[in-house]
Amino acid sequence: MLERDGYAPATVAIHLAALRKLAEEAADEGLLDPQIAAAVCRVRGPRRLGRRLGNWLGLDEAQALISTPGADTLKGVRDQAILCVAIGCGLRRSEIAALTLNHLQLRDGRYWRT
Repeated sequence: MLERDGYAPATVAIHLAALRKLAEEAADEGLLDPQIAAAVCRVRGPRRLGRRLGNWLGLDEAQALISTPGADTLKGVRDQAILCVAIGCGLRRSEIAALTLNHLQLRDGRYWRT
C-alpha cells in the first residue's frame, strides 16, 4: 500500500521495521502466534536503488552540534535537548516543530517518536 501511494523505499522500510518490532513484541507477550510473527519478520522490504545523497553527520560531528548551544543557560539546555531528539530520532525540521511530549515514548532506555 505504501509503495502504491508513492512513498520512498526508505519510508516503506521504516514502516516495515516498526511492524516487525511490533510482531516480535506481541509474540513475546503471547498476543500473537510465534509462526505468524516469524512470517511478518520475513516480509522483504522494497529494493533500494542508487545511493544516499546529502551530508551525513558522523559521531564526532553530531556531538559537536549538540554541544554548540552550551548548557550554561536554560535556553541552551532546551536547544541541546531538541538537537538530541532530532538527531536520535532522525527528524526533519518540520517534524521537530510539530513535536509535543505526547509524541515521545521511552523504549529500552531511548526515546522514540510515536
